[in-house]
Amino acid sequence: MKKILFPTDFSETAASAFRYACEIAAQLDAHITVMAVYHLPLNDAGRVPPDYIQQMLQEKKQEVLKRIEKFSQAAP
Repeated sequence: MKKILFPTDFSETAASAFRYACEIAAQLDAHITVMAVYHLPLNDAGRVPPDYIQQMLQEKKQEVLKRIEKFSQAAP
């Protein structure tokens, strides 16, 4: 199976590159996986309760999943 990993920052440039990746994927009959990476804005995670970190990650995950869904609507 042919696969393309497409990292994104959700910018206009990324959207343009994604359209290009979709064209390549169609020509190669490949599958595209869209990925976004998030860094927690914590200077010293050792002093933050684990439950709070988990809550922050869950909230960010839901937000990013929605953005990826919207972003990838350009895909056929």
